[in-house]
Amino acid sequence: MLIAALFALLFFVRIMIFLENVIADTVIKNILILSCGIPLVFLILFIPYNVWALAGHSYDWDGVYLFGWTFILTVILFFTYYGKRKKSSASWTAPRMLDII
Repeated sequence: MLIAALFALLFFVRIMIFLENVIADTVIKNILILSCGIPLVFLILFIPYNVWALAGHSYDWDGVYLFGWTFILTVILFFTYYGKRKKSSASWTAPRMLDII
């Protein structure tokens, strides 16, 4: 479940960048990007929960630290991947449907 959630996070980031580059209409683009952002928020919270569950459902401070650090690392992973993909697609001109797969 954890690995599937990580791949889903990266997939939704790729779709979001693809939509930013392809769609010109701002209203439709914002609605579609927002619809990609809702699963991203869920996944950013779901990944630390999975790590906490795999570590044994600790209800003490070690569970809080584990959840917190996993959350921070997930957010860093998200923004790093988003930044690198956004920078590499800045010179991209023609839409390619295979780019989101």
